[in-house]
Amino acid sequence: MFVTGQPKKDSNTLKEIFDSLHPRIFNFVLKHTADHEQALTLTTDLLKEIWNSNHEHKDAISLEHSAFLLAQKAILDHYRAKIVERKSYDFILNESRKIEPRPENHKQP
Repeated sequence: MFVTGQPKKDSNTLKEIFDSLHPRIFNFVLKHTADHEQALTLTTDLLKEIWNSNHEHKDAISLEHSAFLLAQKAILDHYRAKIVERKSYDFILNESRKIEPRPENHKQP
């Protein structure tokens, strides 16, 4: 187990955390998003969040568990944002269809 108590914020600890978690978290996120770039972005953001958090992890399993919980949350947030984006697009499209085109011979004031 590589992290006990409050981890020291040094480059060796960061590399150890990154090397141990990145491949598994990335594959987990990629499996659920099917988008390589989005999975890479979410994974990187997630690992930054873990690194910047002051949460104390008793052991590596606790850190790993937290990482996967954060990954699940990031995936859900990703899909929620897509749903909102799609609903906004559909709303704008439907509203634009309601607007009657002006006759060509109509003069603007």
